[in-house]
Amino acid sequence: WGLKKINIPESVTNIGEYAFSLCKDLEEVKIPNQVKYIDNGVFRGCESLTSVSMGAISGIGVEAFRYCKSLREMQIPNSVTRIDFRAFFDCESLEKITLPNQLKVIEEETFDGCGKLESITIPSTVKKIKENAFLGCHSLKEIIVEEENLEYKTIDGDLYDIEGKTLIRYASGKESEEYITPKGVENIGKYALANTRKLKKVVIGDGVCEIEEFALLNSSIESVIIPNSVYLMETGAFSKCSSLNKTIYLGSVDGWARINFEAPSSNPITFSNNLYIDEEILTQLKITNQSNVSNYAFNNCDSLVSVELTECVDYVGKSAFKDCNSLIEIKMHPWLKKINDYAFSYCDLLTNVKMSENVESIGDYAFAYCKELETIKIPYSVIYLGRQAFEDCKKLTIYCAAGARPNSWHTLWNETACPVYWGAKI
Repeated sequence: WGLKKINIPESVTNIGEYAFSLCKDLEEVKIPNQVKYIDNGVFRGCESLTSVSMGAISGIGVEAFRYCKSLREMQIPNSVTRIDFRAFFDCESLEKITLPNQLKVIEEETFDGCGKLESITIPSTVKKIKENAFLGCHSLKEIIVEEENLEYKTIDGDLYDIEGKTLIRYASGKESEEYITPKGVENIGKYALANTRKLKKVVIGDGVCEIEEFALLNSSIESVIIPNSVYLMETGAFSKCSSLNKTIYLGSVDGWARINFEAPSSNPITFSNNLYIDEEILTQLKITNQSNVSNYAFNNCDSLVSVELTECVDYVGKSAFKDCNSLIEIKMHPWLKKINDYAFSYCDLLTNVKMSENVESIGDYAFAYCKELETIKIPYSVIYLGRQAFEDCKKLTIYCAAGARPNSWHTLWNETACPVYWGAKI
């Protein structure tokens, strides 16, 4: 420490990994043309570094300038073709950076945490921008792509693939509180709207089919509008959207029930605690034209009071109605064959369940922690009854058509030891 300026001799051709890492007083560096590569972590944690002359290098290594918190401007020479993982991660004072006209790849999280960067221009030579490259760039107002680029394009200052079908990164420093997908967009890409601080409303346009992993992670949004064209929401799509209070679906209840939600965090209802079909809040749900209710479909939907699964429904997915804290009544018609794990668990007010007469499988923890549930009838048709299916249902009495526990039922199906009446008329 104490070293403030380095003028590397022209005889030097290589600088080893982490050579000047944590030189916290270092302010100025001049690298000769003979050095062709800035290796991994070379200037990592040089908190006072403000000036770097790079010579004729061809690449910048992993975390080469990470935590260079005083670096305000960077002119990268045109000889550079690759910028590696987290090369400028958390350069929180970086306001301006000029990318070289031979650059081909921008790796993951390259500029993540560059909170003062307001604009960046992607050269025509860039063929690959990996996910999270601009995550945490909270002041970024525009991502400009040179017109000759064959892989990417700019629409309204945001980054899209060349066909305009995938939103890759929204410029999160824009002042607008609303984002509407342009016509032709089909996918909201990974982390595309993540960590936005100013957005309040996202309108996903008709034609969008997929919302990819962590697309809106930790977003500031308060409402989201989803069209009936969406069929897939990947893991974490709405994770940590703590301000979300309204989910609007421009379709039918059946349409929502068929969406493939990969996890609870895929589903905006998990955070908004409600679902609006068009502009009407969903309180009474009736599935009339869909054979299955997908995993997590209505997870945490506190607006729901009653559920009716008509003759068309034969399958209820994992955690499909988990944590529906206002749900009182469930009516199942005879065609329902399978109730998956956790399907109706943690429904605090659930008191009335009309079981399907032909149900064959009731999964693990299917009705667990439904503390107000008083009676349930298990028909002869049940081949499998899962582990702790009625865990902590302390008011529950169970009526079973079978004369004794079938061998195919889990031995811990009634771990809470609810009263059971065998051979009951159902």
